[in-house]
Amino acid sequence: MIVLTKVLLCGVALAFLVARGASASAESRAYVTNEKSNDLSVIDTAARRVVATIKVGDRPRGIAVTPDGARVYTANANSADLTVIDTTTLTAIATVPDSCFFASALA
Repeated sequence: MIVLTKVLLCGVALAFLVARGASASAESRAYVTNEKSNDLSVIDTAARRVVATIKVGDRPRGIAVTPDGARVYTANANSADLTVIDTTTLTAIATVPDSCFFASALA
């Protein structure tokens, strides 16, 4: 079972992902967007330490985790795009430009 909670605190988007029955390293992580440095911190909540810092677009403000926990998405305000992050490799695997959203909304 995956539990996802989304919190906005002091301008920092924080998403908790708790995966029960997953490997020990993936059991509990927090994903925190850092607006000033344009990256995402991945925190091991059990060990209480940052395990990865991933570059994303300019001024990441929103964050979402897929129900299966496989992907994290950041909405980047100043670069007007989304960054897609693989939670297994903890790397950015794609950038989706804003124009894709407008094209699909108009279709």
